[in-house]
Amino acid sequence: MLPCPCCGYCTLAFRQAYLTCPICLWTDDDKQPHEESEVNESLNLVRAQVLFQKHGYIFSKMKDLGRKPTIEEARPKDWQSLIQQANSNLRPYINQVNQAFMTVTPPEYYAPPDCCEECNAANLWLSQNSLVSPNFMNTEGGDAIVSMCVAGWQYMFPHIIRLVVEPNSWKLVDALLSLHIPYMLSCYDNNRVPHTQQQRTAIEAFHQTLLAQQHIRYYEENEWLLYNSTIQIWS
Repeated sequence: MLPCPCCGYCTLAFRQAYLTCPICLWTDDDKQPHEESEVNESLNLVRAQVLFQKHGYIFSKMKDLGRKPTIEEARPKDWQSLIQQANSNLRPYINQVNQAFMTVTPPEYYAPPDCCEECNAANLWLSQNSLVSPNFMNTEGGDAIVSMCVAGWQYMFPHIIRLVVEPNSWKLVDALLSLHIPYMLSCYDNNRVPHTQQQRTAIEAFHQTLLAQQHIRYYEENEWLLYNSTIQIWS
């Protein structure tokens, strides 16, 4: 038997044959992971995996119809959800950035000093807090990194992107793709901050990989969800 593309348990005799998994109740059609599936209540596979890992079911009106897997239906040891695959693919590029920026020293100021009230607040927050969780985007940290100058970003970038593969980082990913990485690359183009070719290459490779994963990391409710790879619905 083959793994269900949604829950990973080995319940399908064939793939993309419109067979329904008896565990998660996902019907395996021929849609791409980010495409809506008409036979699955217009959900896409990314969203369905999120729902199943979060709740133990996909469709609330059928949540009592799915069954537990048997021993023979256990997931393959190397099976990963789409988000877990994306994280695994991104980590080498995070490591590449860390290597390229390991000699960068902390700047005297993270944001332009005495520029405005927001920049002063950013300097104070960044000097007193560590970026230990992507939830900092929901605190003053989110405002602080928006106010950072390029010297601040040159130092903080490796520390910040480590959080991309942590849970609840959708605001951070969105900010990186739409604002912060293009800003850094623009500053490099204009030679506004000293940098090496290795640093630029590492940022560009990370950027392109994250861009390519947008259709995996994003689903129709305009939310992002990265969840712990150790979650198990049934032991």
